[in-house]
Amino acid sequence: GMALPYLLLAIWPGTAAWLPKPGAWMEQLKGVMGFLLAGTVVWLLYVLSGQISSDRLALLEGSLVALALFAWLRSSSSGAQTVVRTLSAVGVVASMLATLWIAQTSAGTAVPSALEGKRIAWRPFDRLEAERLPLDENRLVFVDVTADWCATCKVNERLVLETETIADLFERHDVIAMKADWTNRDDEIARYLAEFGRYAIPFYVLYRPGAEPHVFGELLSREALVDVVESSAAAVLSGS
Repeated sequence: GMALPYLLLAIWPGTAAWLPKPGAWMEQLKGVMGFLLAGTVVWLLYVLSGQISSDRLALLEGSLVALALFAWLRSSSSGAQTVVRTLSAVGVVASMLATLWIAQTSAGTAVPSALEGKRIAWRPFDRLEAERLPLDENRLVFVDVTADWCATCKVNERLVLETETIADLFERHDVIAMKADWTNRDDEIARYLAEFGRYAIPFYVLYRPGAEPHVFGELLSREALVDVVESSAAAVLSGS
């Protein structure tokens, strides 16, 4: 992330000569980086909105605004420094306590189902079923391990999975589609990924009768998915 330039300078110290001399541009850069951080906050709050209720989210956002206000007061006030610093410290502690309370009371809060309103009839991930159906019923099973905070997952979902082509493909070949949601970390899903030598998402795998599961790349291709499903379905028909 933001530490990468420092890492590059540590590896190749000579590159420091390429940097411009200190000046007004540094203030401009600071402002740009601030907007990037603000964008990150917006993205994280979007992810959080699916995990907690709207009133708790509003309280958290209010706490962040209060925290920014106290930080601004501390840095801009020229008089009554002791009073301002005391109020700022109290405000920071209050904001942190409010955030901790939100985290504690939101545990177990019901979240909207990520399986609704989709072209594909997704089922919740069940590993035993995913492994059993190809053996007992000659069915193809496609597993998608995803999370709300995973930008690549969202792109693959929008451009590949939730398209008419793939929805028709799955319906035509009676593919069982399962979605494993890793938005909230799950040790069982982590162990599942590790068994395939993966420690990050997105992760896609197709279970096939009489063959090893096919693991797809993180950047999912519509053409590759169609080819693998079509060839796997043909192998099932030829073997039946």
